Amino acid sequence: MWNPQTDILAYNRTFVDTYLTQAFPAHCAATEETTTWLNQRSEECAAADVHRSVVTEEHHDPRSMRRLLLLQNISDWHLSAHTVPYLKAHGFMSVGTGSYVLNPNLTVQIANWGQGHAPLPTELVIDHLRAFLDSGRSPLEIGRDVALDERCDPTVMSRAPMDLRPLVPEFHDQWSAAIEATTGSVRISLGNIPEGYGGLRLGLIQTSGTSREQLAWFSTDTTIVFPPEKLWPGAQLMVVARDGLNNHLLHLPVEPDASSAEVPTSDSQTVPTSIKEVDAKEPAVTASLFIYGSCVTRDAFALLERPNVAEYVARSPIVSAMAAPAASLPVGMDIDLIDSAFQRRMVTWDAEKSLPGLLANTAHGAVVIDLIDERLGILDLGDGAVLSLSTEAVKAGLTRHAGTLLRVGDPDFLSRWDAAAQRLINLLQDERVILNRVFWAAEDQNGQDLTQKFPVDLNNQVLDHMYRILQEGLDCTVIDYPRNLMVADSEHRWGLSPFHFTRGFYVHFLDSLREILDEQ
Repeated sequence: MWNPQTDILAYNRTFVDTYLTQAFPAHCAATEETTTWLNQRSEECAAADVHRSVVTEEHHDPRSMRRLLLLQNISDWHLSAHTVPYLKAHGFMSVGTGSYVLNPNLTVQIANWGQGHAPLPTELVIDHLRAFLDSGRSPLEIGRDVALDERCDPTVMSRAPMDLRPLVPEFHDQWSAAIEATTGSVRISLGNIPEGYGGLRLGLIQTSGTSREQLAWFSTDTTIVFPPEKLWPGAQLMVVARDGLNNHLLHLPVEPDASSAEVPTSDSQTVPTSIKEVDAKEPAVTASLFIYGSCVTRDAFALLERPNVAEYVARSPIVSAMAAPAASLPVGMDIDLIDSAFQRRMVTWDAEKSLPGLLANTAHGAVVIDLIDERLGILDLGDGAVLSLSTEAVKAGLTRHAGTLLRVGDPDFLSRWDAAAQRLINLLQDERVILNRVFWAAEDQNGQDLTQKFPVDLNNQVLDHMYRILQEGLDCTVIDYPRNLMVADSEHRWGLSPFHFTRGFYVHFLDSLREILDEQ
């Protein structure tokens, strides 16, 4: 096989949705939710017994095969999206010449036979299919013959993907980057490392506070050109390096050259470890806390020996939580259809608008608020009735057709939100409020960009407005985060998401929380 897909959920979302909802309508529902799409589709595929991926050993173990030869064109986007995850998941080892093996009979071969997602030339397929059917030759030998065939270009084999992480200390010593601000170009010196070696790719970002923008996407070029008019005043410019296996290598500060105006730089930051990698428990928080927000706050308390949470209200954005309860649920909605007791409780509280009553009747020392669940769509049912269109509510039978859908970015969303936020502010006037000012992460701990997959910039712009409104209306204490902690955890127990963070993020929250409570 050549240029394969190894996970159907890594394909174009529109086509995936069409396939799943038509082929498995009993298990796969239509959805507009972007941030939870991957988790939802994964759960639905499991429920429908759809073996949607060969990247894990759950449905595929290449070691159980007698012979395997996977051929991958080096300039095809499938290399990074499908073949590299397959190599990493099953432990294939590089043996040079673009060959990766579990043993000589189980081989993945990188070669260059055209541009992009090009098919193998017909003659090449015929010649080497005959060889593959001859059990006297190993797939490793055949794969190398393909890569070195005159109908391919063997000169690019030094660019075949490699794990370059062991070389990072050497890169730190040898590499440098300088900007020519007038021409909008950054020149990167790699020392004795050849351009594109091991699939090395370089991108350019600028950051300012919680804002982040990709100025140039990843390529093998050591001269990165960007529109100079897009450079923010006072922004930090960083070159981001990844190897061909998509491992994050480093952030390289960009220095001004002698003829350029000064460009602010910062030292490379150490990425915190995954929350799954450390089992040590954090000291307890003494005060009993009422959480109104999302998992970004609640997950931190899982690190405590004694999680002191008085109550936790989630999946109920402010526009819904501050509305009047509906006289009845929409036709076809039955909360008892939800298996999880926690999820049933959240949907019930959202429908009954229980937040004010819970705040009044639950003993607590302080209220901690984050606004990550404000991303959820809102259904206006008419006559002032509103429901959150959460994934949990959809499990209960709520559909977007039950009312008028209001989402982040819609023209009248912020005016509706501002009015609801004022009602929340009035409700909290006598409360001790701690605002957990969390934004969406733009990348994960490996440097993988998330802004192409998730609407990071839009949601962060809206969140900035929301937090500002609450800060102006409440006498609250705010917890902020340094930039190096605002990274998503690709191995998070709830899956990859711009608001599922590494352990360092949660530890920072708990440390800040203790400091606030001790002072008060």
